[in-house]
Amino acid sequence: MTLRLVDRVVVKGRSVGIAIYELLSDHRPLEETASFLEAWADAMKLYELKRWAEAATAFTALKQRRPNDGPSKLLRDRCLVFASDPPPVDWDGYTVMLEK
Repeated sequence: MTLRLVDRVVVKGRSVGIAIYELLSDHRPLEETASFLEAWADAMKLYELKRWAEAATAFTALKQRRPNDGPSKLLRDRCLVFASDPPPVDWDGYTVMLEK
């Protein structure tokens, strides 16, 4: 079983965040999946370090590798927003969801 951390959120009405994982069970060769997950981990590290432009570029590259990958698009788009409107200085990597 292979899991991928795709986001950290605080859902509406809650004060404690949760990590969201995706269960990967595709039929790609193991080497391709391992390579993708390594690139994903690198992109997530850039995201956590608030290196928005670099993270957006990394998520764009992941989206090109897997055009239907929703998490790559979501995080790339979020990085583009954060590049022009950064989260607070004390941002902990969690996105606060304002609606259900």
